Amino acid sequence: MTETIKFELDGDGIATLTIELPEATMNVVNRAFLSDLSELVKKVTEDEAIKGAVIISAKPSFMAGADLRMLAQMSKEAEGMSPEERFKVAFGYSDLLRQLETNGKPFVAAVHGLALGGGLELALACHYRVLSDDRSTKLGLPEVLVGLLPGAGGMQRLSRLAGLQVALQYASTGKNLSSMEAVALKVADLVVPKDKLLESAKAWLLDKPVAQQPWDKRGFKIPGGGGAMHPNAVRTMIGASAMAQDKSWHNYPAVEAILSSIYEGAIVPFDTAIRLDSKRFADLMAGPVAPNMIRTLFINKLAAERGAKRPEGQEKKPIGKLGLLGAGMMGAGIAYVTFDAHRDGDFEPYIFRTTDFGETWTSLAAGLPSGSVNSMAEHPENPNALFVGTEHGLFVSTSTGTDWAKLSHLPTTHVDDLILHPREKDLVIGTHGQSIWILDDTTPLAEWTAEVASAAAHVFSIQGTTIFNYRKDTSYRGQAEFHGTNPVDGALITYALGPGGGAATLRITNASGRLVQELIVPSDPGIHRVNWDLRHGALDGPQIWIRHDDSRLARPIDTKGPWVSPGTFTVTLEARAATSTQTVEVRGDPLLSITQAMYEEREAFLLELLALEERIDEARPDLRCGPSADPRGNEADLCRIQRQARALRQALGGQEVRPGSLHPPTPEHIRRKSAIEDRLDRILPSTRDDH
Repeated sequence: MTETIKFELDGDGIATLTIELPEATMNVVNRAFLSDLSELVKKVTEDEAIKGAVIISAKPSFMAGADLRMLAQMSKEAEGMSPEERFKVAFGYSDLLRQLETNGKPFVAAVHGLALGGGLELALACHYRVLSDDRSTKLGLPEVLVGLLPGAGGMQRLSRLAGLQVALQYASTGKNLSSMEAVALKVADLVVPKDKLLESAKAWLLDKPVAQQPWDKRGFKIPGGGGAMHPNAVRTMIGASAMAQDKSWHNYPAVEAILSSIYEGAIVPFDTAIRLDSKRFADLMAGPVAPNMIRTLFINKLAAERGAKRPEGQEKKPIGKLGLLGAGMMGAGIAYVTFDAHRDGDFEPYIFRTTDFGETWTSLAAGLPSGSVNSMAEHPENPNALFVGTEHGLFVSTSTGTDWAKLSHLPTTHVDDLILHPREKDLVIGTHGQSIWILDDTTPLAEWTAEVASAAAHVFSIQGTTIFNYRKDTSYRGQAEFHGTNPVDGALITYALGPGGGAATLRITNASGRLVQELIVPSDPGIHRVNWDLRHGALDGPQIWIRHDDSRLARPIDTKGPWVSPGTFTVTLEARAATSTQTVEVRGDPLLSITQAMYEEREAFLLELLALEERIDEARPDLRCGPSADPRGNEADLCRIQRQARALRQALGGQEVRPGSLHPPTPEHIRRKSAIEDRLDRILPSTRDDH
C-alpha cells in the first residue's frame, strides 16, 4: 500500500497513478514519494496485465518539485559523506526516472497546474505528455533560483526535445512555460481541457503507444544541433556563456554548472549525461551557496511570513497604499518619497524630501510640469543632483529639487526607470516604448554650481579612458538595423562657455608639456561636449573638431595621428580671454601585455615617420606625387620615399577601416625605417642646394 500515490487499474489494463501527498497543500518530491514511485514503477513493469500507466495529480497542481526541507536535510547529511556517497544519494531520483522510461511499458503524464523542478522531470521522463489548457498550468525548472540545477535528467531531456537554446534559456533562468508554449517547443504533445486530461491520456495508451524515448532510438540527433563541433551548438554556447556571466559575474556556481552540463550532455550518451547532472547536483548541495539560499530565501522567509518572529501583543493593521522610501547619501535622516496617483485621475507630480527621519516632509514638485513621477535617482558624487522620470520626460535638478530643467534630446515619453552607473556615472534611462537611452558621464551635472554658471569658460572633470583598438567593424554593416549608437572614441570633454563670441580651442599636452593636439571646438554660449581620440594630430597646426555623425560607419575612418602613450594629459580650454584646465588619465589596454616602454617606443617610431613626411613637404612644397604626376630624378625618389614612409606608418598605425597594432615596431619595421632615413639623407642636401 503506497502512502503518496493511489494506484488504480481499469478493465483495459491501464493503470492510473494519482499523486496525492497527505496533509500537504501541494505535491512535492520527498522520500515517501520516491519510495512509492519506485514500488509502482516496478509493479507496472512486472505485471503483465498492465499495458501502460497514467500519472496524474489529485491536487490543484501536478507537482512543485523537491521538498526544500528535504534538500536542506540532504545538505547537512552530505557534510559527512564521501563524494561517491553524495553522488549515490543525488542519482537516486534520476536512476528511478530512467527505469520508468526504459521499462518497456508506456507512461503518460497528465498535467494540470504547476509541474516544476522534479515534477517536470517526472513528466519529461514519461513517453507522452498531455497538458490542460488552463492558464494555471506552467512548466519550469526553477532549481537555479535556489542555487541548484535539475539533478534528475530534466535538462538533458529538455535539450533533446527542444534543443540546446531552449534548455539553456529555461534551466539557467528558472522561467516557466505555458501549455501552448510547451507544445510549440515539442516539450509536450497535446493540450486539452482539464476534464479531458485522463481520457486523452488513456486514449493514447490504447492507440499503439510507443514506449521508447526519442533519444533512445538509433540515429537520434538533438534538434538544432549538438556536440562539440556543430556550428549551431558552438554559437549557442558562446552566446549563452557570455550572457550568463554578464548576469552572474562568475559568482553563481549553479549557472556555470547548468551551462557545463548542457554542453557536455550534448556530447556524451544520455546515460552518461544524466550521471554528470547528478554529480554536479551533489557538488552544489555540498557547497555553501545552495544551502544558504534554501535556508534564507525559502525556509526562513516562509517562517517570517507566518509570523514566527512577530512581536506579541501587536494587532494586524490593513495597508492601503505603500510608498517606497529611498535613503539619501548626505547622512542619516534624509530620504525621498514619490507618489503616483494617476489611477485616481490625479496627474500632478508628487515628490517629497525629509531631513529628520520622516518627521516633516518638503515638496520638491515646484517646477515640474503635470505628469506622475515614475522614477528617481540621486547622483552618487553629489546628492544635490537629482534625476526624475515622469509621464512626459526626464528632469534634472542640481539644487536638491528646488528647481528643475528638462533634459533635452530625449523623446517626450513616459520614463519608467533610471539607473546611475556607479563607476562610469552614465545615466541609463528606460522609457515606455521609446527604447533605452544612455547619457554618458553625468559628472558635469554633479559639478554644476553658481560659479560654473557665471564663468567665462570652464572645463568639467574628465573621466579616465583607455587606449584600445576596435576590431574591423566598419566594413560589414549587415547588422546595422540591430545595433545602437557606439560611444565616441577616446576621452569625453565637456565644457561651458559664457556669453560672448570668438574662437574656442582645446590644447592637449602630455606630462612633459609637449603639445599633442590642438582642436578648434564649438564656441557658442552654453554647454558643449567633444571628444579627443587619444591621438596626436594628423596634421600640423590646429584641427577643427567635427562630430562624427554617419549612420553607416561606427567611427571615423579619416586620417589619424599616432596613439599617445599611457599617462596623464592636460586639457586646456582657451576662450573668452579666459582659460580652464583639467587633466585626464589615459590607460593602456589591460588585455594586452604591453609595457609603458613598449607604448612609448611605438609612439616615437610613428612620430618619427610623420616627421620624415613633413621633412619632404618642407623641402619640396611644390612636389607632386600620385598617378597623375610624372616626377623625375630626385623628385621621383622623394615621392617613392614619401610613399614608403606612409605605408610603413599605416602598417603599424592603421588606416581607414584597418585598426593597426598597439604593439611596438618589429625589427623589420625598424630596418625599413632606417633604410628610408638613409635614402632621404642622401637626397635632401642636394635638393636644398638647388633652391
